[in-house]
Amino acid sequence: MRASRHVRATISEDGVVFMDVRAGLILSANRTGARVWQGLLAGDTPGSIADALSAAYDIEADAARADVDRFVRALLDRGILEPPAPHDETRGA
Repeated sequence: MRASRHVRATISEDGVVFMDVRAGLILSANRTGARVWQGLLAGDTPGSIADALSAAYDIEADAARADVDRFVRALLDRGILEPPAPHDETRGA
């Protein structure tokens, strides 16, 4: 996944702030949201991010996965995050 081209994100010790320059919208998330955001941009899967959060904060793995999935869905729905491009299976053939 990747950040939408029209979105700027700033990470601080308090979390992350997203600015959608196309829509003129500003959204924010806490430190955990910032950690998820950084993981997604680094290429980590939502599942691996959830596992890391579960271990770091001593929370149930299923709860962490549900929370990460909900956050990722919200980022996708708001156009902050773009889904991965489908693989073109015809390339390289």
